[in-house]
Amino acid sequence: MGRAKAAAVGDIDGDGRLDIVITCEGADAPKSGVRWLSRNPWPMNATWSDHEIAGSEGIKFDRIELLDLDGDGDLDVLTCEEQHAGRGLGVIWYENPYQIANSK
Repeated sequence: MGRAKAAAVGDIDGDGRLDIVITCEGADAPKSGVRWLSRNPWPMNATWSDHEIAGSEGIKFDRIELLDLDGDGDLDVLTCEEQHAGRGLGVIWYENPYQIANSK
């Protein structure tokens, strides 16, 4: 997964349970720099499922926010990267990762 840099908590998949979204700096191959952890429903001590959102290996992602950026009623992921291909700081918006993953 890499080294966690920041975390945010919110209900990404709309199941009523809080999920964790993390950014990683120097994400280790083959993992990406932005991950989403969802809690499996049962039993009460259920494990967590790890989902890739996006981000290239080795890019240092920083702050993360969960908000309904596009006003469609679900949480989106907003993060920034320290440097990408020598171009400096960038802000990145990921449309709700659960909706994207389940539209395929």
